[in-house]
Formats: sequence, structure tokens, C-alpha cells
Amino acid sequence: MMGLNPNEQKRLYQEYWLKIEAFFSTKIFTEFLRHYLIMKLHQVVNQNRVYDTYKNFYYHSKLNPAAALTDLNKFAMFYNQLLHAATSSKKLNRLLLHINVMDSRVI
Repeated sequence: MMGLNPNEQKRLYQEYWLKIEAFFSTKIFTEFLRHYLIMKLHQVVNQNRVYDTYKNFYYHSKLNPAAALTDLNKFAMFYNQLLHAATSSKKLNRLLLHINVMDSRVI
């Protein structure tokens, strides 16, 4: 987004980035981004290389900033629904709650 004019940067920040930030704490955002990259790249992403991997993915995907943020926002919503069992389906939410409880008990 650095190459964009200030008005466009502000628009994208307000329209997409603030919504994504609202879903996650910093730690959870990093995990979301790592899982997003794993899904997009079909390979494991080292926890210490998430930011560098995303920069490389963004560069090679040739997405414009709006398209990249739209995609991130879409998957952030899905990820948030999975984490908080907050889908529109009560049955799915019960299953997600069960899975999330099991996940929190794994050592």
C-alpha cells in the first residue's frame, strides 16, 4: 500500500484493515495469517517467517492492494467464525464449540 496515494491508503485502511484488526488480537492475527498462507500456498509456513512469507506471496500473486485486502478480510471473517463458533448455523456452531474445546485441551 506504500505506493498508493494517501486518500486511497486511508480508504483501504478504513474499509478493510480496521475490520480485520477488530477480529483478532496480534497473536491470533499472526496465526490467522499463517493459516491463510498455508491455505493459499499449500505448504507449511514457519511461525517466524509469516510476515516475510506474506510479502513474498503478495508480490508474486500480483494482486492490487484492494484485492489483497478484500481476500484477507473475507478469510478473516471465516476464521473468526470458526474460532468463536459464530456461523449462521446452530448445528455447525455446536460442532465448532466441541472442536474448539478439544483443541484447547490438547497438550
